[in-house]
Parts: sequence; structure tokens; C-alpha cells
Amino acid sequence: MVISRAIVRDRAEGSEAARAFSLLVVVGGIAPVVAPVIGSFLASATSWRGIFIVQAGLGLAAAAAVLLVLPETLPPSNRRSGELRETIATAVRIARDRVFVGYALTIGFCFGALFFYISSSSFVFQESFGFSPKAYAGLFATNAIGLMVVGRIGASLVRRHGAGALLWWGVT
Repeated sequence: MVISRAIVRDRAEGSEAARAFSLLVVVGGIAPVVAPVIGSFLASATSWRGIFIVQAGLGLAAAAAVLLVLPETLPPSNRRSGELRETIATAVRIARDRVFVGYALTIGFCFGALFFYISSSSFVFQESFGFSPKAYAGLFATNAIGLMVVGRIGASLVRRHGAGALLWWGVT
């Protein structure tokens, strides 16, 4: 997720970047739809250790793909040395930028709500409302599909209305 966002940041600005980020939401929404299906297959075919072995293999494959196939997208003129003093100075400069802090807090609170839902929804729906694990997986997949649809709509609307207006309306 971090690399894809960095690539968008390196290659796009303004509305085009907002559109690309919206499309990343669509692509990122596929995992919650597919993961329960694959997870239930793996859980029936192997032990919990087997699931971790599959995840480790996928992680290694992704790391190899990034190292071997993905070129650097940040132009050489924008690259920095990464020295501690420079990193601290940049962090202080960014922390003083009120627009950035506003956006960072907004996305932080949105992700906090999302992770709260992810971590507690299985308990609430299965224990409190009596959903079966399959019914809960279906509900979770429905939410993910909804997220993908809204992300696609957002990618279309950002050209007409601008990222700031959509963010304001979305948060409101």
C-alpha cells in the first residue's frame, strides 16, 4: 500500500493524484472481498501454520517483484540522502504545515474508524446478532464492494468538483 501511494505521489499532482488515489481504493477493496474466500479454502485445506506459510510466500513474491520489476519513480532531482538531521528537519516542516496536518488527522480518524469496525464487527455481528461466519464474510464482502463502488465514483467526481470539495462533503 505504501509503495503504490508513493508512486502516485511521484507521478501525479492535484486532481489527477486524487483520481489515482480513488482508483487505489477500488483496487485495495478487492482484498477484503477475495480474502475470506481464499482464507476459508486455506483453513479447510491446511492448519494455521499453513496459512502463515502461504502468506510468507506471497510476501516474498511481492518483495521480489518490487525489487526486480518496479523501477524508481521519484526523479533524481527530488531524491534526498536520508540523513537523520535532514529527516528531522523535514518532519518539523511538515508538522507545521496546517493543511497537511488537517489532511493527516482526517485520514487518521477515518482509518481509525475503519480499523475499529474491522476489529470489532465480527464479534458484534456473530456474537450479538447471531450471524454465521459465512454470513459475516458475505456482509464484510458487501462492505468492501461498496467501498470499491464509492472509490470509483470518487475518481469520476474529483475531476468535476475537486479533491477539497469531495473531502469536505465526505467528512461531513
